[in-house]
Amino acid sequence: MQNVKSKLKNFLYYYKWHILIVAFFVTVISIMAVQMATRDEYDIRVLYAGPEILTDAERAEFTDALIQLGQDYDGNGEKKAELFDLIIMDDKQLADAYDAGYNPYYLNATTVKNNRETLTFHAMANEYTLLFLAEEEYALLRNHNMLVPLKNLGYEEELPYCAADEYAVKLSDMPISKFFKVFGDMPDDTVICIKRISESKDGKSKADKQQSDHIELFKTMVEFKLPEDFVAP
Repeated sequence: MQNVKSKLKNFLYYYKWHILIVAFFVTVISIMAVQMATRDEYDIRVLYAGPEILTDAERAEFTDALIQLGQDYDGNGEKKAELFDLIIMDDKQLADAYDAGYNPYYLNATTVKNNRETLTFHAMANEYTLLFLAEEEYALLRNHNMLVPLKNLGYEEELPYCAADEYAVKLSDMPISKFFKVFGDMPDDTVICIKRISESKDGKSKADKQQSDHIELFKTMVEFKLPEDFVAP
């Protein structure tokens, strides 16, 4: 028994860092597996990046509007939408937010920097393809060729009436901004666009399907018409 204890002690002495590293990665992989197994599946996933600070109630209104406009794309009998919002501000906008009473512990130069980096990460990933962007964030993605031209979305002959340029439409020029208050309250420079993805060879991957679904939703938003009996509040 003493010999076994001695061998175990020597083993742990020489290999403790190996064991700790392996244990760390096993833990991380296990957590990721659980998160992937338990994460919600959404028909609609939208990313917003810009200075607008949405309350919980406004986020709920935003996703409810998306659900009303979208479809049950995965065919499970339930429509679900997710909004991932990244608050990105310049120094003046941050100062104005502090004057309005926002807590600098949650909103500061560091969180804004982190949000910019998160936007860059998602611009290279396939998770979000339908984007609501402020002017600066839109220019960043457009200038790096990360957006799908409107002509590739079914507008080959003529750009839609609400086109901001050849890659995006302007939210404030669209009837949905009158019908859904939460859209009407977004900053005037907010545009909607579709992000490029890494397409699969056969065009039948989950990411391809999600992009196709969100292009359909994009076109539904562009072509939305106000009901005849609509009265602006």
